[in-house]
Amino acid sequence: MSFISEALVAVLLAGLTSAVSGPDIHEERFASVADAQAKGAVADGRVPAWLPPAATHILAARETGSKRFMLRFSVPKDAPFTLDPACSQVAPRSPAPPPFARGWWPGDVPANSFATHRHAFFRCDDSFFAYAGHLGEGFVWRPK
Repeated sequence: MSFISEALVAVLLAGLTSAVSGPDIHEERFASVADAQAKGAVADGRVPAWLPPAATHILAARETGSKRFMLRFSVPKDAPFTLDPACSQVAPRSPAPPPFARGWWPGDVPANSFATHRHAFFRCDDSFFAYAGHLGEGFVWRPK
């Protein structure tokens, strides 16, 4: 094989590998909202400022170079929470699907026809929010 042929094969394989591997997703973990604030994640929008103050075990996945993200968090069961004024409740099946697949994301967020929904669903500007205070969990995602 000539040098030019080898180089062409290498370029084609690199392009194919890039196309197959999909978007570059970066995951971050924060112990609490205070931890996310200390690391600048709230100020730069990686973590929404309106998360419940009692949120812990925050796991966020963001696509590099875009605004698409997914985030899950825990809260003490039935912790009081005031919803951000930018959020309004929506029907359980109306939110767009999450932007990418993660093993830690539940199959019933957003709600589907195969399961009874466990969460209240909201649209918050360009993101969606699923919250189940009685279960102590919440999910936020921006599909576009």
